[in-house]
Amino acid sequence: MDPMKLFVTDSEKTFQYDDGLPPLPLPPLHKTLQKYLDSVKPHLTRSEYENTANIVEQFEHGVGADLYKKLEDKAKNSKNWLEKWWDRVAYLDNRAPTPTVNFGGPGPYRYHSLPAREGGQMDSAGIVTYYTLLYWKLLRQERLRLERDSKGNVFTMHQHRRQFSSCRIPGVKTDSMKYYFKSETEGKSPIHLVVLCKGRFFSFDAFDQNEELLSPPELEQQFKCVRDKCHSEPEGPGLGILTGANRVSWSEIRSRLLALHPKNHEALETIQSSIFVYKS
Repeated sequence: MDPMKLFVTDSEKTFQYDDGLPPLPLPPLHKTLQKYLDSVKPHLTRSEYENTANIVEQFEHGVGADLYKKLEDKAKNSKNWLEKWWDRVAYLDNRAPTPTVNFGGPGPYRYHSLPAREGGQMDSAGIVTYYTLLYWKLLRQERLRLERDSKGNVFTMHQHRRQFSSCRIPGVKTDSMKYYFKSETEGKSPIHLVVLCKGRFFSFDAFDQNEELLSPPELEQQFKCVRDKCHSEPEGPGLGILTGANRVSWSEIRSRLLALHPKNHEALETIQSSIFVYKS
């Protein structure tokens, strides 16, 4: 059996149900407060728990009721009353360097490249990139199988739009997000990758003009060209390290870079819109 069939569908489109799904439900205030009491109970003495329960009861019938009414009003006019708050509080308002919140995941098994050998890195890069881009193509064609619960109810696939060609733009007080990915029915989407090597940035298209994906050997050859160029020339200025600074510093430095020369805006846009960035 072709393992790809586990992830592919041609009878439905990946994002076709998103607009028609019900809004995120708002849990009753009393239920939320009871969960809070249940969570703190094992950590409190009997008198401490009784005191906490009294405070919770006063909150539920006082300011909590007023706040919950405002939350109900927001939920009535919002598909997801929590999403923007969660994005901002959990991520965008955080002034710490982004390496502390980056996600990671496994790549495909590559038994053929073990044990380590000369040139194995380029071989592995071509294969990992190829299969990652196959996944990108499934999303672009809306052929990625929809996720469902045990009863067959469809989950939203909206978050998959943020997996590729997405960038968190630094700000002094809060960051913002830019999304460049589009499905085929929505329009053109970036088809280039960015490679970081020895303090320099390189970009190349991973698809041809017909959006046919380069083969693993072709991708490997692109990576080899980058490696050979970097090994034969002086190291670059290493501007990529600036993104590891706290968000206020990176925001201020980024603004200076944009003000220095118009081509800096073009260069940053190329990096931001890339399907993803590969660091050698």
